[in-house]
Amino acid sequence: MTQRKLFEERKAKNLPDPSYDLDGDGIVSAHEYFLAKHFDQDKDGRLNSSEKKNALQSLENGYEKKFMWNVEETGPFRGHRLLQVRGQFVDGEDFVPVRETYPRHPMSDVKPHVKNKTELDLKRKEEVMNSLKQKRDEWEKMNPRTVPQEYKVSEFLVDKPTNTSMKQIRSEKVLHARKAQGLSEKTTDLKDEIVAPTLAYVEHPGIASRSELQAKHKADNVTRVCRLVEGVVEVWTEQICRRRRQTENTRRLHTKVS
Repeated sequence: MTQRKLFEERKAKNLPDPSYDLDGDGIVSAHEYFLAKHFDQDKDGRLNSSEKKNALQSLENGYEKKFMWNVEETGPFRGHRLLQVRGQFVDGEDFVPVRETYPRHPMSDVKPHVKNKTELDLKRKEEVMNSLKQKRDEWEKMNPRTVPQEYKVSEFLVDKPTNTSMKQIRSEKVLHARKAQGLSEKTTDLKDEIVAPTLAYVEHPGIASRSELQAKHKADNVTRVCRLVEGVVEVWTEQICRRRRQTENTRRLHTKVS
């Protein structure tokens, strides 16, 4: 046997059996070779029908997820460690999968009454305040602050008085005073009697034309000016008379002194 034949025989022995092809693509990859090795129960280097059926069924149920793949691709400069704890992989310090392997804690179903210490302090403070309030109510019940007294009817009380309030008395006095002076019972505002001008049609107006309106305005202005002049004349006359009286009084004083 030559060296070449020896190498060919060794190479043929190292080739995986076609039964290790789990995905049916005609090639047995390293991935498939690793998984098929776990289902080769008799260790004969091939999978029989029952072993292959068991392998395919396990892969469908997620058997492949039990392993961590492609770890060697990161090389020696891996940024975080990779552990296997209780059958679970811990990658990047993520221990959440390991927590699921432990049994459920009996206190995990207990729902707390408060979420944090602040709520606990507030609840305790409220309980203390309620307790103090209850004790205070009990003490006040035993020792009341005020004692109810019997209501005594005044001797000057009238069952059915004529006037029930001071406002009614004042209004009656005002009404009697207005009647005594010949006034109406209710006060009226002059503005209420003034009718606001409107654009409605008036069949017989007081002033029929613009010329009549101007004449009326002119007559009113003349009357107003006359009254004003009369008032000014009266004021001037009164001032002149006052000055004359002052002058006469001054002369009389001078004559008496001389």
